[in-house]
Amino acid sequence: MKLKPKTTADYFRGIEDPRIDRRKQHKLIDIITIAIYAVVCGTETWVDLEVYGKAKFSWLNEFLELAHGIPSHDTFTTGRETRPVEYSRQLVQKNFKNIS
Repeated sequence: MKLKPKTTADYFRGIEDPRIDRRKQHKLIDIITIAIYAVVCGTETWVDLEVYGKAKFSWLNEFLELAHGIPSHDTFTTGRETRPVEYSRQLVQKNFKNIS
């Protein structure tokens, strides 16, 4: 039996979205995915995440739903006091506990 590989969304599916419904233009999983990929590629600030997303838009748009384009750095920072590297590390540690 061939196993289907897990996607980023599979690991973060249970995260509660704290945003106000009427203000959501981007799916939370898309924001998280861009943040993790950008940090892995060396970004260090919230503005860097937006720049990364814009530079990689064509590729990201192949598997994310980016009807409203790349989230702005303000969208990435909403409710977060930590830097992107720390935030991404916390997400990964919390949600990748069962990776073998």
